[in-house]
Amino acid sequence: MLTRSDLIDFSPWALPVEEALDKTRTTRNGITEREGEARQEAFGLNELAAKKKRSLLIQYFSYFLNPLMLLLVTVGLASYLADPGSINNEISAGIIFFMVFVSVTLTFYQENRAKDAAENLRKMIRNTASVVRSGMQREIPLKYLVPGDVVRLSAGDLVPADCRVLSCKDFFVNQAALTGESLPIEKTSAPVARNAKVSEMTNIIYLGSSVVSGSAEALVIRTGLDTQFGELSRRLAQTGAETAFDRGIKDYSMLMVKFVIVLVFAIFIINLVLKNDVVQAVLFSLAVAVGLTPEMLPVLVTANLSQGANNMAKKEVIVKRLPSIQNLGAMDVLCTDKTGTLTEDKIELVRHVNIDGQEDDGVLNYAYLNSHYQTGLRNPLDVAILQHDVEASAHIARYKKIDEIPFDFVRRRMTVVVEKPDGHHMFLTKGAPESVFPGCTHVMRRGRKTRYGERDRHAAKELYDQLSAEGYRVLALASKHVPKEKKAYAVADETELCFEGFLAFLDPPKKTARTSLAEMVKRGIEIKILSGDNERVNRKIAQEVGLHVKGIITGEQLATCSDESLQVLVEQNTIFARVSPIQKERLILALQRNKHVVGYLGDGINDSLALKTSDVGISVDTAVDVAKESADIILLRKSLHVLYEGVDEGRRTFSNIMKYLKMGSSSNFGNMFSVVGASILLPFLPMAPLQLILNNFLYDMSQLAIPTDHVDAEDLIKPAKWSIGNIRNFVLFIGPISSIFDYLTFGVLYLVLSVPAQTFQAGWFIESIMTQTFIIHVIRTNKIPFVQSWPSRKLLLFSLAIVSLAFVVILSPLHTYFGFGQLPLVYFPVLFVMVLAYLVLTQLVKMQLIKRRII
Repeated sequence: MLTRSDLIDFSPWALPVEEALDKTRTTRNGITEREGEARQEAFGLNELAAKKKRSLLIQYFSYFLNPLMLLLVTVGLASYLADPGSINNEISAGIIFFMVFVSVTLTFYQENRAKDAAENLRKMIRNTASVVRSGMQREIPLKYLVPGDVVRLSAGDLVPADCRVLSCKDFFVNQAALTGESLPIEKTSAPVARNAKVSEMTNIIYLGSSVVSGSAEALVIRTGLDTQFGELSRRLAQTGAETAFDRGIKDYSMLMVKFVIVLVFAIFIINLVLKNDVVQAVLFSLAVAVGLTPEMLPVLVTANLSQGANNMAKKEVIVKRLPSIQNLGAMDVLCTDKTGTLTEDKIELVRHVNIDGQEDDGVLNYAYLNSHYQTGLRNPLDVAILQHDVEASAHIARYKKIDEIPFDFVRRRMTVVVEKPDGHHMFLTKGAPESVFPGCTHVMRRGRKTRYGERDRHAAKELYDQLSAEGYRVLALASKHVPKEKKAYAVADETELCFEGFLAFLDPPKKTARTSLAEMVKRGIEIKILSGDNERVNRKIAQEVGLHVKGIITGEQLATCSDESLQVLVEQNTIFARVSPIQKERLILALQRNKHVVGYLGDGINDSLALKTSDVGISVDTAVDVAKESADIILLRKSLHVLYEGVDEGRRTFSNIMKYLKMGSSSNFGNMFSVVGASILLPFLPMAPLQLILNNFLYDMSQLAIPTDHVDAEDLIKPAKWSIGNIRNFVLFIGPISSIFDYLTFGVLYLVLSVPAQTFQAGWFIESIMTQTFIIHVIRTNKIPFVQSWPSRKLLLFSLAIVSLAFVVILSPLHTYFGFGQLPLVYFPVLFVMVLAYLVLTQLVKMQLIKRRII
């Protein structure tokens, strides 16, 4: 019986048909049913990997398992459990839990609409296969195929496993699913070299490929997860990689955890020593922990991302995963497939030239006649010829088809015989230049037929090489006039032809590709092409879209590279040609190890793994389902302009998120720093726990308009990346500035005005609200606020409304409910002067920190 060990070092492409059959212990009559069952035990079912599905409830609760949510939940629980009967603690815990609930629910709702990519890949494969067992052809469920089975394929079939062709006729296969090549590939049964490249294995067909034309009998050599497609599905079924946004949020959460632990512990010890009250020390320390924790962050992040998603939706862009908006803004390398993304995914006839390289309408007209009258496989090249010049169809009626010599893979050309208006017959032969050249004895030059001499052969070969080097797919065209008396023609008549010229084809770049990529480069994003197509075609497209090429490397070269050397090569090259889906994944991982935030633009099955691995996967509406489900962002418009518009939107979103992080963290840190000092210097708490919660709540409400804020143009010109060091420095340098004015407030209230505790708490409460609320207008920009940069109207109104509400609380009868006393009128002029001085000093310090690149 055949086992896995028998197929180790098995190179079926290099073996003659009979040896390949012997190696798999089968014959052209196939294996028996009993042998099939035994092999199924050894090799398993012919199925792709399926990702384990989690229930919606488990998916929902999984959103709570990120560091920030865990920090907030922990602080909320600790606050509640420390004194379960306290109304203050219950309110505090309730606010935190509500914020977490809202954030998780919004994120779950937004993202749960995506389907599973691996499942879509499985659905692409048909359910049955035509297999020969014991000499009889029958249909069996595809999952029961095993190595050694003989299958029969015809036009329209999907290849059910990785197979070695045994025999075939006019057999063309589209394997774009794995390679990205846009044209059907010719397959034969002849063996090839053992060290042949994947693109040269012309006798191997892969699971998931489709049969375009012809028929074949093939030997199954690999099934299920052992196939090329199986490896792709296995990787797709794995958990997605951590993105730049995920890493940023995690690092920020850990920074806040460290701040909370250090300050809370310090405040607890200080209060315990000075006040000698364990319960009071615990309660106040927990209130400080609540004050330090950015409980609004999940909601504000989700609100910012949702605002970005809504803005992008107006530009016909679907955002499937909210964090991908920020990743799009942080992206500094965009890897893109070629076919269908940079190009139209439609072959066009670009040039029709004579032997002198000049455009020649005669060449076009003869090519049109040939493609119009042929009855064999009409491939994309024929379609391109017929669509190139619709006017040529008017001349068709003047010609009558006499005969046809079909295309075959030995000759690699086809001929149509037509009757001209004068009654003479004319041969029109089109095919691979290498196959047309040998049959030519004459050449058409400037409308005259002359001998096809050595100089002409050299000129034709040189022009062919030049067109090929420029990335064109090239066909040669020849003609011959024959007597009318002949009624039937054969391959032997394809001689003494007159060389007419060349037809050059290209999948042209999208009209918006050049300007869009130029805009991306302006924004500090490097473009790299990862394609299954050959080097010449990729270089041509890069040239057409204005992309500077540092270097080109092929998949065959990458196959021998270690991960370490790949990290060097990926920086030195721009085009990666003939790469497999798994190699695309390796390239993206190498870039990520080099600290790049990587985007990937693709639309094929062969792109799905790269789309999933990248920090932000971008696909198009016309992409296959697997690609769309693996992507984070889907473009509904053919225009690539939405790419750089999306980058700008991502950077706006990130900038507004950072405003809250910097302001919230530094403001909370400054407040708690003030509390630490007050707990040492004052005989009473500077603010009661309920007052502290109200302070934080009003402050957080003032920040709800941040997602609508304007962003300075300077913040859009470079990738928006997380810098935890900058946030830390901002907290340490800007945060204590507010404490300076807090201590001045303490001095005015306690030493100068000598107010009682409740009045003191009212005075610090209103000063704290005003400084925290208005400081956003200083922190939101690197420029001079209200002079060089204006906030959005909504943010300004929110700031004024919250400060007004705070004044209502301390000046109305509501002040008694929150335990505030009446403030003397003399305090208010001092308050306004201190707030203004605080804003000016913060602006000056900020400018110096920016100048010295500390923040």
